[in-house]
Amino acid sequence: MVDRDEVTLKEYLEKRLSLLEQLVQQRLDAVDRILELEKSALDHRLDNMNEVRGSLEDQAAAAKDTLQELLERLYSRNEHEAYQRMVQTQFETLATSAAQMKEQLRSEQTSYRESVGLELKSLEISRATLDGKASQGQMNRATLLAVISLIMAFVAWATRFFR
Repeated sequence: MVDRDEVTLKEYLEKRLSLLEQLVQQRLDAVDRILELEKSALDHRLDNMNEVRGSLEDQAAAAKDTLQELLERLYSRNEHEAYQRMVQTQFETLATSAAQMKEQLRSEQTSYRESVGLELKSLEISRATLDGKASQGQMNRATLLAVISLIMAFVAWATRFFR
């Protein structure tokens, strides 16, 4: 008779086999889930790559159109040389005008300096003349001093005369 605590070899192996089957099934399920996740991530990446490819194709088409427009706008060598001659002529005209303006400014500057120099000399002479003359304040003091001196002289003369 078999004790309840004792397990037969057959039961033990069946139990172990059952546990192994469950473990294998769990791992297979986990692998299936991982595969599904990886598949969705790969699909997402491939969709992104398709979008990038589409963008690159659009950019290439736009660049091709832009290049075509540029080629249509290019002008010939004769047109370029005519334009270059026109620009050269305008540049020479401007250079001549600038030289004339420079000469005119020099002559105006020279005449202005001469007139300022004459005015400066006139002011210097005027100042020297004014420095030699007495000012109104000096004249008023001198007159007051003279009047006081006359009064004192008259008082001194009057005191001698009436003594």
